[in-house]
Amino acid sequence: MKNTILAVSGALALLSGVANAAIITTWDYNNQAGFTNDVTPGSVNKTGFQAQDVLDQDTYKKLSWGDSIDNLPVSSLVVDSPKSGSLTTVALEDTLQDSDFVEGTHMTHNNYRIGGPSSNYLQSATLLDGLRLTATGWDAGTAFPSLPGNSIQIGLGFDFIETPNRPDSGICVDGNVAGTDFDNVDPNEGAGCDDYFILQPNPDLVFTIDPLKEIVEFKIVVDLLNYGFPPALAASLDLNTVYEVTTRLTGLTIVDDFCGNQATPCVGFATKELEENTLLAEFAVQAVPEPASIAIFGLGLFGLSIVARKKRQA
Repeated sequence: MKNTILAVSGALALLSGVANAAIITTWDYNNQAGFTNDVTPGSVNKTGFQAQDVLDQDTYKKLSWGDSIDNLPVSSLVVDSPKSGSLTTVALEDTLQDSDFVEGTHMTHNNYRIGGPSSNYLQSATLLDGLRLTATGWDAGTAFPSLPGNSIQIGLGFDFIETPNRPDSGICVDGNVAGTDFDNVDPNEGAGCDDYFILQPNPDLVFTIDPLKEIVEFKIVVDLLNYGFPPALAASLDLNTVYEVTTRLTGLTIVDDFCGNQATPCVGFATKELEENTLLAEFAVQAVPEPASIAIFGLGLFGLSIVARKKRQA
């Protein structure tokens, strides 16, 4: 088993706002994700080329590898990108509701066993994800002028753990008994071991877990003054420039008791063998109250490191 980690870097500085300020009310968003074109060895098939827009380099939307077995699809990683539209800011005094979230990019792990030479299997890949939010309206009582684009880039890091379908010990890396019934004759046996997306440990990352709804949320606070919003204009309008972006991940079974070989507390997602596993992403924006000072962490462009070691059928 190989693990490759793409370090997340960058910084976002946060300034204090002014109490009872006007707020940005509407935004245009563009969320783009893709696999980089220079990190997939062997005969991995790279399709869905997309030129640079939000991301800092050109990417591909799909990686696939190996030969089909039993007329099943080959294994693949696919992103649904780009996503764009508009959203409304949630007011300071309101609580985020499901209806406040808009759809972002999704990633699907088509988890199938494959054949063919191992040199054709995916060894590693990097998924980049960038979110651009551009302010389009405010409640300051004046017409909204043409302003520089405010590009906000949010970063998360994951390890992808590909596990053997049938380990020699018969026990999966999470301690469960490996299934052996690939023909699904006995549904109680299952098929192989789960694979995992594991969030890289980050002491600055604020996240919450709702195990009943299977939701993981990450909150990042940003200040528009750091993205080209004119400070003099914000001051003259008594405009709040500080906002919290909440990213919500759903669609897969949450695991917080097994995180590969990581010794620190973590959160991750299980992907089932012989299934199409989709990690769904959505986000919302809320105005942030203005304390005298706020300490905030920094994250750069979304980096998702993926390691895959697919195996032949036993």
